[in-house]
Amino acid sequence: MTKVVHTLKIGNIVLFGLDVTSERAERLRVLVESELARLFSEGEFPDGIASTRMSRLKAPTMHLTESQSDIHLARSLARSIVLALHGVR
Repeated sequence: MTKVVHTLKIGNIVLFGLDVTSERAERLRVLVESELARLFSEGEFPDGIASTRMSRLKAPTMHLTESQSDIHLARSLARSIVLALHGVR
């Protein structure tokens, strides 16, 4: 059986209302990519977008606090992105 490989590259993540340094933003981007890879490997990749190229994706609004750890924040962002991807057709 051939294993399907999905590639996802995040150029940047825009967070409104959450003040983060450029270093933290880069760390979050890497963590989100890693979490998305984990979710996709567990079968969360949405049907119908296998060959879709997107320059922008609007994810659902999230309510965050400044005190959330980067890992927790990245997991929340990744889940929000997966929800948004499931809405793409």
